[in-house]
Order: sequence, then C-alpha cells, then structure tokens
Amino acid sequence: MKRVWKRISALLVVCAVLAALAPAALADGGADTYRIAVSAVPTVVTAGGSATVSATVYSRSETDGEWSEYLGGGAVITWQAYREGVAAFRGEDADKPVTTALNAGSSSSSLELLTKAGGVTGSAVQLPLSVSVTVGGKTYSASGAFITITPAAASVPGLSVEYAAGFGGSVRFSEADFSKAFSGRGKPGETLDYVLFAVSRATAETGGRSYDLSASGSASMFGALYTAAEDGQALADTDACYYQASFSQLDLDTATYLTGSYRTRYTVCIPFTAVGTAGTRCEGSAVVTVSGDSTVTASGAFLKTLDAAGHIAQQYPDAVCVSFQQPETSAGRLLKDFRSVAGSAYTAVRYPEDRFYLTDDGKSEPLLDALYFLPAADCASQLKLVYTAYDSGGTQLGTGELTVRVTSKQSSAVFSDVNAGTCAWAADAVDFMNGYGLIQGADASTFNWRGSMTRGDLILILYRSAGSPAVSGGSLPFTDVSESDYAYDAVVWAWKNGVAGGVSETEFCMKQAVTREQLASILYRLSGKPAVSASLRSYTDASDVSAYAVDAMRWAVGCGYLKGSGAKLNPQTGANRAEVAVLLHRYLTK
Repeated sequence: MKRVWKRISALLVVCAVLAALAPAALADGGADTYRIAVSAVPTVVTAGGSATVSATVYSRSETDGEWSEYLGGGAVITWQAYREGVAAFRGEDADKPVTTALNAGSSSSSLELLTKAGGVTGSAVQLPLSVSVTVGGKTYSASGAFITITPAAASVPGLSVEYAAGFGGSVRFSEADFSKAFSGRGKPGETLDYVLFAVSRATAETGGRSYDLSASGSASMFGALYTAAEDGQALADTDACYYQASFSQLDLDTATYLTGSYRTRYTVCIPFTAVGTAGTRCEGSAVVTVSGDSTVTASGAFLKTLDAAGHIAQQYPDAVCVSFQQPETSAGRLLKDFRSVAGSAYTAVRYPEDRFYLTDDGKSEPLLDALYFLPAADCASQLKLVYTAYDSGGTQLGTGELTVRVTSKQSSAVFSDVNAGTCAWAADAVDFMNGYGLIQGADASTFNWRGSMTRGDLILILYRSAGSPAVSGGSLPFTDVSESDYAYDAVVWAWKNGVAGGVSETEFCMKQAVTREQLASILYRLSGKPAVSASLRSYTDASDVSAYAVDAMRWAVGCGYLKGSGAKLNPQTGANRAEVAVLLHRYLTK
C-alpha cells in the first residue's frame, strides 16, 4: 500500500510541476497581445505550510512575433486561490482577491500562498490557482496552474486542539479545550483524566518542509512544550498532564508552548493521547501555528503589517471583532484614526468600548488592520498587546496576546553622520523625528548631530509637532523677528500660546543656542504646567538650576524626558541636535 501511495504522490508532483510551470494560452490580438506564466515553489505543500507563487507577464513583438518579458508598467495582476479552511493567498478572503501592480521595468511579481494546518485530511487536494493580468485594457488569464496540498504527516486522526502564537511568544494550553475535545469519546459519564504528549514525535512544518522537533537544534529553532511558562521543565513523553490536577501532579492548565527563534510562519504538531477516568484512550494532536516575526521600528506600524487579524483568527476562529487594552505608558500606545504624530492626528483607543473588526465586509468599521501601535521611546524590545475577542453576537470568546518586537537602530537610515561610531543612541529618535517631518538635516545626508539646537529651530520643531496651525492677528514685540524669517509663524504661535517668550521684552534671539533648562521650561509650558512631584536632590548640580526652571526641570526629570549625565543635570549646558531629538522622541511617545 505504501508503494502505491508513493507512486500516486510522485505522479501528483509531476502533474503539479507541469501544470504550474505551463504558460497561459496565447491570445491572438496583434502587437498588443500579452500572456502570463505562473510557477510555484514548492508545487507540493504539506497542510500548514506555504508556497511562493510567481507570475511573469510577456508581450509579443509586432515586428518579429517573438515573446519577451513585458517591462512597460501599468499591468495589474489579480491573485485568487481561496478555499474555506484549506488555503488562500496572503491577504485574500472569500470575496476579495489580492491585486499587485507592476511598475515600469518589472515583469513579474510573487505572492505567498498559505495553507491551513489540518485543512487537508485523508488524500491530497489539488488547489487551482486563478492568476490573471490586466494590461492595455484587456485581461489575460493563466490556465491549468494548481498546487497539491497533502495531509500533514504528523497529524493524528481523532482529537484536535489548535492554538496560535506570535513570534517570540508563547501559548498556554487550556484543560477546558482538551476536555471538550475528549467529550463524548469515552464511556457514559467518563471524563478526561490526563494527557500524554508525544513530544518525541512532534514536528514543525514550514515552506513545505517537515522538521523533527526531537532533532538537535530544533527546539531552539521551533520551540518546545514545557510544564509551565516560567521555571518550567521540558515535557517528556511519559509526563502525564492532569485535568483538575492535584498538588503533586503536573497541571494540564499550565502546559505552555514557548516559540523558537525561527522568524517565518510555521506550524507545530504535537501528537497526544487523552486518557479518560475509565481508561478510554483517544489519540489526537495539538497544533500550534506561530506567526512570523512581528517587528516594528520606533516610528510604529499599523497592525495590518503584523498580520494581527490572521493571528487572532487562528486563536479564535469565530472571532468577528476585538477590543484592546492600552499597554503601559512605558511600552507605547494603541491609536485609531492615525495619520501622524504631528498635530496629535490620532485618537487613543479605549477599552473595552472601541471594537475593531477582523475582516472587511463593507459594513463593519473600524477595521483591525487600521489600528496603529506607536512604541514609546526607550521601550522594551518585546511587548505584549492584550486583546479580548468577540463573536458576531457580541459574546466574549476569551483573551489573547499579540507579541510585538521593537527594533532598535544603530545607524540612521537617512543621515550618514548618525551611526554606530558617532551617536547610535540617537539613531531611532533622529529617524523618528525626521520621518514625521518634525526635524530636518543640515542637508539631505547630514544631520549635524553635534550642532547646537537654536531657539528658532526648537520652536519650529514644536510648531510642526502641533500640526503647524494657522496664525494671524496682532504683532510680535520682538524687533529681531520679521515676517520673512524661516520660523516667523512658529514664533508667533509660541508667543501667543505662552510656550516661549523672548530673552528680553524686545529680543527673541532665534539663533541663540538652547540650554537644557530652557528646553525643559518650554516643554513644561507647552504641556500646561502640570503638577510636579519629582525631586532634583540626587543631582550634585541641582543648585545650578535657575529659579524659573526648577519646576520644569523636576517635571522633565520625573517624566523621564530629561536624563542626567551621571550625577549631573548640566542645566546651563547647551543641548545639541541629537540630544533634543532624543528628548522630543520621549516627549511625543510617552
């Protein structure tokens, strides 16, 4: 029987390769005739794995009739493969195909096809790939392309319990899930007693390949199952995890799968035996789908880029919408209607009032994909976003976590003089401030990080951060500021709103360098002079702080915006451009 199956599998592979690589039929339309060819790697995918599908557009020469890659741009490729519970292109759903545009100079595009773990059982399934290109006002389709999806080799018929986890995260098993799966399988009145996990037979599936988790190095790459999330021991095949465990027994409710270092989406399958109170034994598998590396930069990201909807749907298949708790201030903020940090062009998410929908049905808003996470400056490299899932009737299904990794730069992506050898500590802040249009460099590639921050530059940055509001009416008392000055509107705004005055009644001194205590005072006034409680007594130069700036310095230090150099605050020292970028990054994100 095995020999027959191998021959059938080999035949399917050959058919898949021939069909997937076959070019589309030619359309006889003259010089404006095009065709599209589709290929896939791999052509045979184990359920739970993925494949990369590529499409190349060709055009036929009007002179010699020869085909060559089309590089003219303006072509749109439409991708469709959706089959409920089996597979879909990344970003595709039942009513919405995925489209990609080809720019001039590019003839091809590729897209990831994702298959669902457990979506194919018994025999292999051939999934047609519907890929077409619209160019020159006409649509041309590839024909005969398909992917063969085979059952996961490690899947065990019977009970099935599924979970989802984020990269760098974990998932804690629930004894209620295993009890529900066992229900009705035993003798009358029999309930679940304990579960044995066959960790030595566990596998990880990714990219159409299967990995043995008992092999050397696999645990660090794909993770392992532990007795508990903290201080837990790796489970062995003989460890019985009990439902409603006593003090001396391993508790099924604390069994936790900790993910590994592999950054691409993968699926782990752990065979298990569920044993009932009357001795009934049922085989099954626990499937954990681990999403790819969810990383964001200091500038933040929409949850769409983190595949949040896909992660939640794996954890709660019946979920329609979710609400999110705001993380700690030191971690960052979840924002809706986000357009920019400048002008506070966003609204903070409220829990549990604000609900975000996983899919776009044209009626339900707002969408989860449009939710924005803005990490706080100096936050941890790995954060948890806690959500509550609800079904279509509004019933709470449970809670979960999205794991977000925040990357830290050593060098600016824009300015060559901000690098690991100069001021790596300011790289994130400089790119954050520049990315949101708040601060500019000395030129296109140089930031001049050591340069002094002038009063005019600082007020202009704060004016931009306020959204550059219109200013009109009245006149400035400063004789050294004219309407032709680069920061005129910013100075008017700052003076009218009590954010900054002059160095005298008639002088503003835009070119004067800003000291650390002046910077703190300006931000303190901009914030409405909030109450302060922090003390400066731990700093040896606290007495050097000018009387007018004491409250402002206490506030800035207490909020973590301003930090000393060792035991000194250096209040009278000028702040350079990199230091100001770091302070304002903290101010705008905490």
